[in-house]
Amino acid sequence: MYTYGNLLPDEVIANVQVALQDAGYYFGQITGTLSVETRAALANFQRDYGLPITGAIDEPTIESLGLY
Repeated sequence: MYTYGNLLPDEVIANVQVALQDAGYYFGQITGTLSVETRAALANFQRDYGLPITGAIDEPTIESLGLY
């Protein structure tokens, strides 16, 4: 089970980057940093999935990416 509590923040971001890359939204390097590119990929994913467009890693986005 994927939980925030078990991972360091950079690990969470890296996992989100991989999931966004697998979904075709992120094309950068897996860095574990919340870069401009990562935020843009998050916002595009959120828009396409009908989520609030925050550009942030939040619970609805994590669940929609299948990382729970």
